[in-house]
Amino acid sequence: MAVSTSDALLAAASCNTLLAQIDQLAVLIEQSYDPPKDHLWLAYVAAVGEWIAEARATVLEIKSTL
Repeated sequence: MAVSTSDALLAAASCNTLLAQIDQLAVLIEQSYDPPKDHLWLAYVAAVGEWIAEARATVLEIKSTL
């Protein structure tokens, strides 16, 4: 299936928007981190951090195919 240049540019722009939103989410989570939190909170932050890294990698992979 052929993709037009305008479709590819739109998809790339959408990827850029999504990457910015992922980065914004990471900042919000980091700002909510408070060292005295319990181990459950630390595990949650670590899990969300992994999800953010995976989401970012997926978007970058999609963008690289455009």
